Amino acid sequence: MLAAIDSTYLLGIGAGLLAAFLLGTGDFFVGTVAEKSSVFASTAIAYIFEFFLMGTILLFVGDYGTVTENTKTLGVAVAGNLGFLIFITGLAKGKVSVVAPIAGVLQLFLPLILSVFIDHDTLSLITWVGIAISLIAIIFVSLSKDDEKDKKSIPISILTGVASGLFFSLYLTGVGKVETPMVARLFIFSIPACIVGAIYLSIKRNTVRAVLKHKHIIICSSSGYMIGLWMFDESVSRVSLLISTLLAGLVPVATIVWARLLKNENISKLQYFGFFLAVLGIVAIALGA
Repeated sequence: MLAAIDSTYLLGIGAGLLAAFLLGTGDFFVGTVAEKSSVFASTAIAYIFEFFLMGTILLFVGDYGTVTENTKTLGVAVAGNLGFLIFITGLAKGKVSVVAPIAGVLQLFLPLILSVFIDHDTLSLITWVGIAISLIAIIFVSLSKDDEKDKKSIPISILTGVASGLFFSLYLTGVGKVETPMVARLFIFSIPACIVGAIYLSIKRNTVRAVLKHKHIIICSSSGYMIGLWMFDESVSRVSLLISTLLAGLVPVATIVWARLLKNENISKLQYFGFFLAVLGIVAIALGA
């Protein structure tokens, strides 16, 4: 019995970590395409691809869910789409090493509030210590001693990091609460942005060509992103929403590693310390939970 429980939790934790890696990688590469072309066009094409990908799979699966749950899922989708668009804007216009950690930390708080006031979970002292460490981390990752060009990007980096983190918090909480079947859920997640994206591309048709030069990146990133969300759902089904969300908070690890390896982005010592605190805070919260 103990072995079965350990195996279940191990799979849940592994799925959560894989989700974090895939989501962080997807964020970085779509953000890279956005930087080279257009933020809105690249994001729109990514969602349109996801719409047709998951729609095709849904036709074969045939499990569409109920109207009530699908309506809830659509609301969650709007929050997720807004968060992703703001996040990609931050990655393209600001500093990856500021946007990603702030968003990763802030997305933790709604599940924590939910666990305290709705689910009435008792949070240990170490969990509250982790929250405090995470708040301090936000301050440090927001500090930079780079050149004037980088300094000008700090305000938009902080703003987009905070806004996307709050939307992601609502989104990830909703993912764990709605009961729409997984394939239908992923399909619905892509609907709002697909509609808005199609309208945008019909008006800004000249932006499409620049993005399509990087279509292989969009296809791989979007597919990986869908698998990442699937893995997050698998994690939620095996461990608590709180733990799964905490694991998803490690998304910036993949994003920043890719930024360092492929873009050689300058990361200050203060930001390194802030990122260390962010990871430490996430670990402390997870241990406390």
